[in-house]
Amino acid sequence: MVGRFGEVYVMDWGLAKVHGKPDSRDMRVRPESTVSNVRTDRSKDEEASDSPLLTMDGAKIGTPSYMSPEQAEGRIELIDHRTDVYAIGAMLYRLLTGREPYVNPGAPMNQWAIVAAVAAGPPVAINKLDRTVSPVLVAVCEKAMARERTHRYQDVLALADDLRAYLDKRV
Repeated sequence: MVGRFGEVYVMDWGLAKVHGKPDSRDMRVRPESTVSNVRTDRSKDEEASDSPLLTMDGAKIGTPSYMSPEQAEGRIELIDHRTDVYAIGAMLYRLLTGREPYVNPGAPMNQWAIVAAVAAGPPVAINKLDRTVSPVLVAVCEKAMARERTHRYQDVLALADDLRAYLDKRV
């Protein structure tokens, strides 16, 4: 969504995690799925099976190509704000290459194959797909999508600062 002043808003972050509170559901990725409640402060007692607040534990907990390695590997205790940084890096990868990370256009891949690819290693390097992409943008994207979360931008503001520096031609 584009705002009134040309700013871009990401509208769908999938399932959210409340910081400082333990998760009441099992969010590990697994082929079998069960139904469980997504509990919110506004709907503590919502139990109807057709409720829009129900989700599938272990099913599609996000778009596989945009999952961080810790999500894909089921290491839910490691999911934090750097997981969101990874997802933004994956969006940038899509913008720079014209394709989703871990997806080879024309090759059929189901969501479980993509999750396995995310867990196995990084996507195809941007400069192998398009040598015309600025090395600065490649570096920003690679840092945002670092396999180890400690090597990623430590927050979205740091990522935004590097993108602004590129756009302002300061790098």
